[in-house]
Amino acid sequence: MGLALQDLLPRAEGSPFTYASAFSGLDGFAAALHEHLDGAPMHYAFAAEQDERLRKALCHTWEGQGLEPGNAHANVRLLPLPDLPRVTLFSCTPSCKPFSEVNPAWTHRDRAVVLADLHCALNYVRTHKPHRVVIENLTTEDVLVGIDTMVGQLLDYDFERHELCPSRDFGIPTRRRRSYCCLLYTSPS
Repeated sequence: MGLALQDLLPRAEGSPFTYASAFSGLDGFAAALHEHLDGAPMHYAFAAEQDERLRKALCHTWEGQGLEPGNAHANVRLLPLPDLPRVTLFSCTPSCKPFSEVNPAWTHRDRAVVLADLHCALNYVRTHKPHRVVIENLTTEDVLVGIDTMVGQLLDYDFERHELCPSRDFGIPTRRRRSYCCLLYTSPS
């Protein structure tokens, strides 16, 4: 979280930290951000989540920060919509299920669909240039190569990758290592 927030442009006094997400799920990243901001105002500008139940839960959880059914989109492939605002931080957490070593039933096509969906979500980054982007997924080679290929094409961004093991780093009982790719916008605003 610290890298994603480092050296951000100063906001006007009282203006909210703007945030959006794709593949939102229940959006643990938004919860971590909200806690990190420690009471500073946050505006959840939009989300993209295909599961209708999760979209409803997101809107219920974050309605006080601006997320509502009208800006909780069902199809990540439609990003960017022209009326979406530029945000300070955009997070993407595409499904890791097709890349799980535990379930070999997933096909190469399933994996390709997830990466294609991420490519579509990154259209928002290409057009709206958020100040920071965080992409989270597994550390398997096929995921990292796919993400690195897409991120390498975003010429207005520098990026760093960090890997964490939940059991080692946080005492959480899972050993699936996670990769966090943090993109830092480098072109003038």
